[in-house]
This record gives sequence, structure tokens and C-alpha cells, in this order.
Amino acid sequence: GQSVDISAPGVDIVGAVPLSRDPTGYSSGLTGTSFSAPIVSAAAAWVWTMRPTLSADQLAQLLRASARDIMTPGFDTASGWGIVDIPAALAAPTPAQDPSEPNDNVDQVRPGELFQTGQAPLTTPAKPAIRISGSVDVTEDPRDLYRIWVPANKVVRVAVSADGRAAARIWGPQTVSVNEGLAARRRDLRGTSVNGGKKGSAAYVEVLLTGRASDAAYVLNVTAAKR
Repeated sequence: GQSVDISAPGVDIVGAVPLSRDPTGYSSGLTGTSFSAPIVSAAAAWVWTMRPTLSADQLAQLLRASARDIMTPGFDTASGWGIVDIPAALAAPTPAQDPSEPNDNVDQVRPGELFQTGQAPLTTPAKPAIRISGSVDVTEDPRDLYRIWVPANKVVRVAVSADGRAAARIWGPQTVSVNEGLAARRRDLRGTSVNGGKKGSAAYVEVLLTGRASDAAYVLNVTAAKR
């Protein structure tokens, strides 16, 4: 499935079991992701112990990028990116930081929803403009969504530099999800600029792939100017 990132042994496993099941305390021929998952978790713990400056997102990127590819070249729905490879993950270069992950939709960045504090806004009344870099890919991270502040009596504009591989658009303060229905979408989707009105308001910037490529590294510019 699309949710499989990487693979690990999970067939014909020897594992500890209750003595009531086997008097030796062990059983062989065990199968399932219940055995694969702790192997990946242990690999992540090992790599993070040796490379403690990695963020959680960088660690996940590293495990995927360094996995030993099997089956169809590249990502496939049976094995993900391949079999987890600890030596390769320890030696691989540090991936670029993708800020504010996870930030795929409004409920991940707005306070009081999936996360109590949400994500800090990129821009504030004291800092109405910013320039940041990030990345998106069709398999693991198809969009990045950022909270911003739109100052009163100003227009905020967004632009992305990504060689045409990614684009940016703004969603208004009432947005519940980037997957909302047509009526709400007509109300909330603002294009590449938004007006702060008389009081200012929150808004959301979405960076997404254009369809020209399966991944993109981008630089996002958020600017604010008087109307």
C-alpha cells in the first residue's frame, strides 16, 4: 500500500511466547508486521543515537533514502523504498531539513486540533515577510501547509522558486481542510495573494507539486505590502 515506507523481516521469525504456548518459551515460523515494526523502530533508535542532531523528519527521510531497494526500482506499494539498512543509514549524508513537519493539512498546523500548540506561524505582525526552503514529494509528502499572519490593510503575496516543479496558493482563515468541498473551496481558496482587511487575519499557504515531477525542492517567499 501507499502507506508502506520501508520493509523489514517479518516471515519465519523466532520469538518469545508464553510458556503455556510452548514450554521452551520460544516459537518459530511467526509471521507479520508485528515483527517488522520493532526492527524498524530499533534501527531508527540506533541511527538517532549515533546521529542525535537529526530531526524526526530527517531521520525518517534518512531511513527511506538509505533502504536497500528490492522488487520494482524505486518506491513500490509492496516494499516501500526497500529493506531497512542500518550501516547505510549511519553513513548516508544528512538530508535537508523540511521545516514544520508534519504539515500536510490544516488540522496539523492549527492550534487545538491534532496538536495542542499547532505549528508556529511563519509570519507575525512583527515579521510580516519570510523566505524559507522545503521539499515535497508525491509519495511521502505531497504538500506543505504553513500558517501565516496577514497584517491589517496589507496584501500578502506568495511565490515559489522550484523550476516549475511546485507552486503555492493561499487559503483563507475559515479553511477547515485543503480537501474541502466545492462551496467551501470557492470561499477559502485565494490564489497567490490575500488581503488582510481592517483587522488582519490568519491564513494558510499551501505548497504543492505541479505535476511536472514527482518531487521538488523549493524556496517559498512570503511578502507583505500596502494595498
